[in-house]
Amino acid sequence: MNRLLFLDLTSNDISVIIKYCFWGLSSLKKITFTQCSVHYINTYGFTRLLQLETLALQNVGLRQIQAKSFYGLAELKSLNLLANDLSYLEAASFQSLAK
Repeated sequence: MNRLLFLDLTSNDISVIIKYCFWGLSSLKKITFTQCSVHYINTYGFTRLLQLETLALQNVGLRQIQAKSFYGLAELKSLNLLANDLSYLEAASFQSLAK
């Protein structure tokens, strides 16, 4: 699975992105979670996705983003958080996003 480039998890019952849940999928370029029920992104939830360019989390009911949730996403160019219920963001939630 380390050659997988695109992962579409649209309309799945996913409520939490846990630490290291994408371990071993380092070739991913795009992940889509549209219309899921992702309420919480844990610290290091997207770690080790070294090639990820696009992360779509629109309309998922997202409420909390922990610090370093997007840590290591050096190639990320697009982060879509449109139409969520964000009520808690730690100060360092987006700190490691360079682009």
